[in-house]
Amino acid sequence: MARRTRVAALALAGALTLTGALTLAACSRPANEAPVVNARGGATGPATLAPQVAGTRDDPLHPGQSHLLVTGSAWTVALLDADLDAVVATPQAVPPNRRPAAGETFVVGTFRLTISAPAVTAQGGDLASEGASAWQSLHYAYVGADGTAYDGATGTPCATAAPLLLADPLWADGATATGDVCVAVPSAQVAGGWWRVSNGAGDALYFAPK
Repeated sequence: MARRTRVAALALAGALTLTGALTLAACSRPANEAPVVNARGGATGPATLAPQVAGTRDDPLHPGQSHLLVTGSAWTVALLDADLDAVVATPQAVPPNRRPAAGETFVVGTFRLTISAPAVTAQGGDLASEGASAWQSLHYAYVGADGTAYDGATGTPCATAAPLLLADPLWADGATATGDVCVAVPSAQVAGGWWRVSNGAGDALYFAPK
C-alpha cells in the first residue's frame, strides 16, 4: 500500500488548521510555473533543548532553542534563524505582485521540526507506514507587536528557495524537517513581535526572533 502522509491522527499534537490551508493555497502555483523566490532564506544549524523556557510571550524561546510543543505532542520545534527584513536585494527580479506592498516587510523564520514515533503511536498512529508532515500538522504565524497574527493568507505571498512547505514527510523516530516560513507583516508591527507555532488544539510555542 502506498505511503500516505499522516494528518488526522496527529490532531491533538498539531493539526492542519484553516489558516494553514490558506497559507498553502497562497503559495500554490501552476505546475508549469517556476516558484517565485522573493525572500532570503535563513541559516541552519544546531538547536538545543530548552525545557526551562516556557515558550510563552512572556518567556519566549530564542533562535537555536527547541522545545516540545506541548506534553504528549509528537513535535519538537526549533527556530534556527529569523530575518526581520528578508526581501531579496533585487526586487526587479520578481513580478510586481510579489514585491512587498507599501508598508509591508517580509519576515522569514527558519524552523526545524523533530518527530517522535512513540508519541504518534500513543495517538493511535503508525509513523513508519503513514508518515507525518511538519507543514500540514502545524500552523506557523508571525504575531506582530499589536498581537495580530500574520501568515501566508495575509499580505503579499512570499517564499524562499527552501520553504518548509516543500519539506519531505517524516517516517522515522527522530527524523527532522527543516525549512523557511515567510510572511508579509505590516512594517510597523515587526519590531517587538514573535514567531508562533501552534497545533489545531490551540497549543502554541512563541519564539523571539532575536
